[in-house]
Amino acid sequence: MKQLFFIFFITSVAFAQNQQWGNGGGQQWSNGSPIGKISGTVVDASTGKPVEFATISAFRKDTLQTGCITDAQGNFSMEKLKFGKYKLKISFIGYENLEKDSILVLPKSPEINTGTIKLKPNTKVLGDVTVTTDKDLV
Repeated sequence: MKQLFFIFFITSVAFAQNQQWGNGGGQQWSNGSPIGKISGTVVDASTGKPVEFATISAFRKDTLQTGCITDAQGNFSMEKLKFGKYKLKISFIGYENLEKDSILVLPKSPEINTGTIKLKPNTKVLGDVTVTTDKDLV
């Protein structure tokens, strides 16, 4: 009885591994969908310093697919993306929003590195500010 259970267990594990990775040709989800990756670095355009906690959103056919934030060195990575054409939207407080169109994740190139993305500081000048206060008589 123990031998039969052991054979069943080994067979089911082997079958599960085959279902998870498919029949070669790159990584796949368990349902057979392909996996891609988009990565890069976000820096300040004027200083060249990394922008920590910038938000990166990946859109496919104007539908949000996934998103992430940059780390302390300005690096980001989005994994488990289906093959197709993506648009990235990069934003952070104090910087102008930036969009990168036509990022293609394909079987021939499943891992895309966007390189260094430079965010321009948002330099809106505020008008004059006057601060007034009342002084107590006593």
